[in-house]
Amino acid sequence: MPNFLIKNFVQKECEKPYLTIETDYTENDVEQIRVRIQAFLEMVS
Repeated sequence: MPNFLIKNFVQKECEKPYLTIETDYTENDVEQIRVRIQAFLEMVS
């Protein structure tokens, strides 16, 4: 199932926040991903 269908379902049907992370899987992305996940978790808690 394409990501946009899942995102639309979660946001519109379930009325829940959804986090999309795009990465090229390099070591340089680790800290940025960590910060984004932490901010998302703070938002939903």
